[in-house]
Amino acid sequence: MHVTYIGSYEADYPRNMTLIHGLRLNGVEVRELHIDLWGNQPHKYHLSLFQRVSLGCRLMFGYVRVFVQAFFLKTDCFVVGYPGHFDVFPVKVLCLLKRKPLVFDVFLSLWDSMVVDRGTVSTRSLSSRLLHWVDRTSCRLADHLLLDTDEHIDYFVDTFKIPKSKFTSILVGCNEEIYRLRPEIHKRDIFTVAFHGKCIPLQGIEFIVQAAGLLQAEGVQFVMVTAGQLAEQIRRDAEEAGIRNIEWHGMTPPEELAMLEASCHIALGVFGDTDKALRVIPNKVFEAVGVGLPLITGDTPAVARIFTHEKDSLLVPVADPTAIADACRWLRDHPELWEQISGNASRLAETLWSPKALGGQILTCCRRSAGL
Repeated sequence: MHVTYIGSYEADYPRNMTLIHGLRLNGVEVRELHIDLWGNQPHKYHLSLFQRVSLGCRLMFGYVRVFVQAFFLKTDCFVVGYPGHFDVFPVKVLCLLKRKPLVFDVFLSLWDSMVVDRGTVSTRSLSSRLLHWVDRTSCRLADHLLLDTDEHIDYFVDTFKIPKSKFTSILVGCNEEIYRLRPEIHKRDIFTVAFHGKCIPLQGIEFIVQAAGLLQAEGVQFVMVTAGQLAEQIRRDAEEAGIRNIEWHGMTPPEELAMLEASCHIALGVFGDTDKALRVIPNKVFEAVGVGLPLITGDTPAVARIFTHEKDSLLVPVADPTAIADACRWLRDHPELWEQISGNASRLAETLWSPKALGGQILTCCRRSAGL
């Protein structure tokens, strides 16, 4: 089968890399027609007028280039990767001209992320209405839609009135070539807890910092790899509260991050109490399992569908720093269970979210959409 990934998706975003790699592992010939829209631009939501105009021109010329290439390309199915909500509109035209199906990896709602979860766009603004319209219309235009969990699918069905039959849930997974066991990395002498991720409400980083404060007198160290919306404020709050057992890092290249985490003893997932946090399972959860660390994460409906408490993870109430601290203590005091918990999680990964397993799932969606 021939599949074409097309649009301004982030080529180095873990979700896209994992699914493309997974398709190739399943014998699919994947052609990428990528528009490098963002380049080295780290912040995508607070842009100057010049940056917006520059992006618009880059996008316009990029579409012309990939459309010419795609029109003469042999393919069975077009896939729009993340983020691709705006790409769906022109790609749908291409699909109609070539009579090929369009599979859209939605991954998340722009409206929910910007308006509800992060609060960076006012609920009553024109931008809010536009984002809601883009979410709904891009999903309606696509022939098939991918999301990461069943809970996330239910949200889209209820919020944007999209038929549930259009969706398939495919877990996020991780790049197993980077996030893998690293026996050559020596563990730190001090018991260390690792966390990485963007500093947004979904993560519940403030609760992790408070848990670190509860464990400071016990000599537990935290490694926090984060940047973003709330990072500076949370770091200042930690310093003002006298919390000194946190080693702060900015966003770190994946290979370096994997080695940093491998030197720690356990890893943390997400603990936010936002609606979005309850229905998604972010990259960091799968990456921690890949590196071989015992995982502590919030006990949410989405997580509980995959993980089992005290078998392949420790699940704790969200937004509860005391529960996080207690789980860290429990793992610290039971080192004989680290390998058992991480081993069970690794076996779960082989079945549910290895790149080949995920690639097989998206291949099934593409075949069904193409009538093959």
